[in-house]
Amino acid sequence: MRTGAVLMALLGSLVSTGDGRAEDAQQSFDTAVKTELYGGRAASMAAFALYLRAARGGLPEAQFNAGIFLDSGRGGIHDLSLAASWYARAAAHGHSRAAFNLGQLYEAGDGVPRNADLARSWFTASALPAALARAKRMTFVRSPPSLTSAELVAPKAGEAVVSDTGFTEFVWVSEQQPGPAQFLLEVCAIRDGKAKQIFSGTTNVSSLAVLLPRGEPRLAWRIISIVPASGSYAVAKWIYFSSGDQPSLALQGSAAEPSGLSTR
Repeated sequence: MRTGAVLMALLGSLVSTGDGRAEDAQQSFDTAVKTELYGGRAASMAAFALYLRAARGGLPEAQFNAGIFLDSGRGGIHDLSLAASWYARAAAHGHSRAAFNLGQLYEAGDGVPRNADLARSWFTASALPAALARAKRMTFVRSPPSLTSAELVAPKAGEAVVSDTGFTEFVWVSEQQPGPAQFLLEVCAIRDGKAKQIFSGTTNVSSLAVLLPRGEPRLAWRIISIVPASGSYAVAKWIYFSSGDQPSLALQGSAAEPSGLSTR
């Protein structure tokens, strides 16, 4: 069988299977690297599918590569919004190049809202010499008059999150705010109709990797955008998801708001 046919058969089998899991994330990544060496469109598409499997298993280098393929269109899909999401997941684990690339997307407004403050924060978080130099060269951007809430990207509503690392990557996007903003991430577990906060943390970037307990049948998260200089804030609505191998269908529908949760 010709190389192209072999690679396309591999791609078909990968697409038909589920997301990458803990035990095969590194193996999928290693195979993707080798597959790229074949060259050509078929190899790129097969490598991209493998990188996605490894990325969904929580491997930061695979998440970065998935972003690269989506950014460039090398895997057959050109989607800057998805690229930004995968860069943000990798950057949440401290991946310097992912943070640099994400900063560039925010600076230009490609795939995400143009946000000079977030671009500068991601350049600083990257700490690469080129990123730090770019942060210094950034020009003043006039701020909008009003504060807006963040758009929550991942985990999505009804999603069941399973990762090799045990970490859940929270990703959001934000418009330019009236001043440099901080983002307060809140995560609650819903048990017997009541909410218990299991994580709360503040950052000036747009993603966090958080170690959450597995097996929680229902979880909720939101972002509160805060401008410290003025004390103003905007609250996003709660997003419900699950942890571990719990079925996601239980999260669908219009169930009553659990006790202790408010969208304000």
